[in-house]
Amino acid sequence: MRNSIALGTTAVLIVLLFVGWKLYSVYIPKPPQVRLDSGTEVVDMKIGTFSWNEWGRAATADAFADPTGLVRSQQPVRVTASRLKLMFEENPDSINCYLWQMETGQIAYKGIKENPLQLKDLDVQPGDYALEVRAKWEQGYVLYNARILVQ
Repeated sequence: MRNSIALGTTAVLIVLLFVGWKLYSVYIPKPPQVRLDSGTEVVDMKIGTFSWNEWGRAATADAFADPTGLVRSQQPVRVTASRLKLMFEENPDSINCYLWQMETGQIAYKGIKENPLQLKDLDVQPGDYALEVRAKWEQGYVLYNARILVQ
């Protein structure tokens, strides 16, 4: 009787170990999502280049385009308020934001580190921009992109 209980327990443990390993072996870590709140609408930002490590697994992606190219096909988020709020699933250790002019592909504003982004304080001129957010965590980094139309 004791041998059959020990054998049954061992079999269950082996099955659980096998199932756990199968689930772990197909696990692909995904970086956290961020939403952009313009005051009138909330949209998901597009994930571009990233490197993310979680539970001993790693995932990377490299977007071979500048931020304006990544968001050119998106409808711009209309920004009438003086601030933009970034809503992260997990708060990053640091952020660095850039505004790229859609027309020229040149950086218009760089090194913006606050959240929410105070567009009025930065003296952002009306126009069509690609917003690039570079966020860092202990697990890695992610570059997010969105198209905004400052009015």
